[in-house]
Amino acid sequence: MRLRVADKDMTGDLGREIVDAARDMAASKSKDELPIFLRPEDSVLSLRSARNEAEYLDRLTTLMLSRTGIGTLDFHIPRKPGLVGSAGAAMKRILWKLFRYQHDRVAFQQNSINIQLTAAIEFMQAEYEQRIRALENRISDLEKKGN
Repeated sequence: MRLRVADKDMTGDLGREIVDAARDMAASKSKDELPIFLRPEDSVLSLRSARNEAEYLDRLTTLMLSRTGIGTLDFHIPRKPGLVGSAGAAMKRILWKLFRYQHDRVAFQQNSINIQLTAAIEFMQAEYEQRIRALENRISDLEKKGN
C-alpha cells in the first residue's frame, strides 16, 4: 500500500508513524479501551484461529453481534483544496443537515433488522447445537445397548 499526500509518496514517513501510533495506543491502553479494529479478539482475522466449523460459526456470530449497528454520528467530510473544495464541503455539510433526519430513520430501521437477524442466527445456532448434543447422546445410548 502506498500513502500519497499532495502527490508526494509519504509511505516511508507516514507508514512508520501509523505503525508507531498503533503500537503506542495498544501499549498505553487496557484491552477494553482499544478501538475495535485493534482488539485481536474482535478482529475478523481471529476467524483464522478457529479449529473447526462450529468454533468458526460461534466466533462469526459474536463478531456479527458486535458490528450490527450503523453509526449516525457526524463525520469528517473530505474536501479538495482551494475555493472549489471549500464550496463543495460547505454544500455537503448543508445537504447532510437537510437529510440527516431521513438518514437517521433509515439507519435506525437497518440497525433493528441487523440485530434481529443476528439474534435469529444465534438462536438457530444454539438450537442446532442442542440437537447435535441430543443426537450424540442417543447414538452413545444405542452403542451401549448394542454392546
